[in-house]
Amino acid sequence: MNDGKLIKRFYSPDSAVAQLIEDAVQIWPHGYCEHTTSYQSESDGCWFIEISPQRDSESTRSVIDAYMHIGCGFSYVCIDDQDIKSWLSNGSQFRVVTIQGGHKELAFNLWGVLQNTINTYKSHGLYVKGVILTIMGKEIPLDEIDLYVSIVQGFEVDIIPNTCFFFDDQEHDTWLKLHLALHS
Repeated sequence: MNDGKLIKRFYSPDSAVAQLIEDAVQIWPHGYCEHTTSYQSESDGCWFIEISPQRDSESTRSVIDAYMHIGCGFSYVCIDDQDIKSWLSNGSQFRVVTIQGGHKELAFNLWGVLQNTINTYKSHGLYVKGVILTIMGKEIPLDEIDLYVSIVQGFEVDIIPNTCFFFDDQEHDTWLKLHLALHS
C-alpha cells in the first residue's frame, strides 16, 4: 500500500517522446510526476521511468498515462516496473479507455465497454492481450474491486489491477481507466 506520494520522473532521449511527456505532466492533476531532460538514477527515492517511442504517438501517450496512474492516490496494490514491462510485452500498440457512470452502473458499463472495445479491435485484426485496470476516485470496498477484476478476467486477458483513491475528493465518484495492450 502507498499514499500516492511516489515521485515519478519521466525521461526520453527521443525529442518527440520528450514533448509528449512534457505535455502529459503539464496537465496531470494529481502531482508527483516530473519530466527530466537528462538520465538520472533512482537514488533519491524517485521512480525513474525511461519512455521509449512506441508504434504511434497514441500508443506512446497511453504508455505515459499508464505509468502516471501507478502509485497516484492511495493504492491497495503495489505495482512495479516489472509489472509494467510485463504489460508492455503483451502489446505492439497501446490505448486508454475511461469508463464513468453512477456507482451502481459501473460494473455493467465496464463489461459493456470492454466487450465493445474487444470486438472493435478484433474487427481490425488487433487483440486485447493485457489490461491495467485502474479504479480511481473515492475509495470502495474490496469486494467491489474484486468484482471489477473478475469482469476483466472473464475476457481472458492478462490483468494488472491498480487503485488510485483520493480521500479528499468529494466531487467525483469512482471511475475506471483501462490501459490496453493490443497485439495483432
